[in-house]
Amino acid sequence: QKAISDKIKSIDENIKVHTKGMAYIQSKGRSNNRLELGFNHEEISKFVDINGCDSWAYYGKETDTLQGKTMWYDYMTSVMEAPVSNSEDHILTGSEMSRSDAELDYNMADVWQGAVHGRGSTALWLWDDTKKSVLGSNYYNSNLTRRVDYIAGIGKVALDLNRLAYEVTAIQEADARVGILYSDSSLVLNPYSLQATYKVYEKAMAYGEKAFFVNESNPEALCEQKLEILIVPCCNYIKEETLLEMKQFLDNGGRILLLNANGKGYYDENGNAHDSTLLNNVTSRSEKVSFYKGNGITIHDNWNTVSNKLKSVFSEFSHPVELVAANGATEWLSAKYGGDYIINLCNYGDSDTQITLNTE
Repeated sequence: QKAISDKIKSIDENIKVHTKGMAYIQSKGRSNNRLELGFNHEEISKFVDINGCDSWAYYGKETDTLQGKTMWYDYMTSVMEAPVSNSEDHILTGSEMSRSDAELDYNMADVWQGAVHGRGSTALWLWDDTKKSVLGSNYYNSNLTRRVDYIAGIGKVALDLNRLAYEVTAIQEADARVGILYSDSSLVLNPYSLQATYKVYEKAMAYGEKAFFVNESNPEALCEQKLEILIVPCCNYIKEETLLEMKQFLDNGGRILLLNANGKGYYDENGNAHDSTLLNNVTSRSEKVSFYKGNGITIHDNWNTVSNKLKSVFSEFSHPVELVAANGATEWLSAKYGGDYIINLCNYGDSDTQITLNTE
């Protein structure tokens, strides 16, 4: 990647470069793509100007949810402060689909929410009028040229995004107070890490809290950002440098919540023991909550205890305007703008819900 980027820059240093890498963190129940893909965004980001990716979300598939997709965008922009370009953006599958109004609404939310979470450009899959796609192939159902409702919807959302570009940017640029530790080695070695990460992200969004992903390639960001709490979702294999930054974060007055599974210990990225004094210094001053049983990579038993702890943590953060959704499945993010206060919300539930706004 560096050689390619260097070659392009030698022609014109103003050309912006990105690499289309497939997303490797997704939503609940997803098989662990980190074990299957060689792409490493934390390394690639050193040689590109734009966060490039190939990412997807499909209506009705719990393994490929829209919030799983926006989580990937938020991870990428946490690694590198630059727009996301999803240059193979899948919103429709290549096989069966419902062709329902609910599916259309979901996918238009994808176009909108992607922008809210940092996506600056997209190449929606698939605009193809070749004989193969028109007459039928694996991609026939996802051919947007055959879906007039989608063409109209995408056009409207694009116009809305242009009209409200300053408001969307204000939400994008709002400071995060919640940090979520992302650990490559933990994602590979602990089957619960991916699921727990998604659960924490999902809950943060339901309480109006933007999430910043602290990664182990740049753990210094933990103390550089304006974070008030770091949540560690089953990251049991972390580098010593990360542990040292966690200690410094606590020394600076920050909070850490350790979310653990089955009472597992904490090790370095190779499975070796940490210095016991350093480890105890961090764990003894951190808050803790655990679940004790899972089925595959799906969290079940004791999740209510974990969920209630997260609710308690996020409820401590105040906002000038608080949004409460009856279904508990509505994401909302907010920002100060032009002397006022703006809120972006998206209902991920299966039906309408009642929204209550409370002001200070």
